[in-house]
Amino acid sequence: IGAGFDVRVLCRSGESPDGANVIQGDAGTSDLGEALQEVDAVISCIGGFGNAETMRYINGTVTERLAKVAHDANVPMFAFVSAADQGPIAGVFLGAYFEGKRAAEGVITQLYPTGGTILRPALVAGNRNVGSMTVPLSLVYKPLELLHATPVGPLLQRVPLVGPLVACPVEAEKIAARIVERIQQGATIPTKVLDIEDINAA
Repeated sequence: IGAGFDVRVLCRSGESPDGANVIQGDAGTSDLGEALQEVDAVISCIGGFGNAETMRYINGTVTERLAKVAHDANVPMFAFVSAADQGPIAGVFLGAYFEGKRAAEGVITQLYPTGGTILRPALVAGNRNVGSMTVPLSLVYKPLELLHATPVGPLLQRVPLVGPLVACPVEAEKIAARIVERIQQGATIPTKVLDIEDINAA
């Protein structure tokens, strides 16, 4: 919105930032015709946790469907907030989460050889609404950000098993900025995967 785009939001709650056109619905089950009408780019920020079946569905199947429907509707650009690999320890507990993300990435890169953007942050720092409370994750992750501002942080990331778990947090605003930059470059740019360093780049 701040970059001057007309923004349409599809969400189950029907709530959205000021200035956006809100359509209440579910990307996994709703008819997306109205949501995708005259759209230049789709951005999927879909993700969640639960049992293995739920995580594969939320993190993979729903975005796969959204990408296919967007492609069929001739939407020229598609961006997906995926997730960085956080190593075998995280994989033990969240394997289905990452399987879903990678499956969605595969569909996007197949359908969008150009005009696609896949972002792989680890921890995303921003405000998280939990019921009536707003949790400032930027403050929660601040010690980790400070660690990465020292020589110790990059060294710690090279330690097997431990490194992926202490990856540098990414501000939600930086994710948004990278997506806007890519969209502004147009639909003919090759599809690209942006890792943590790419997202945090000034």
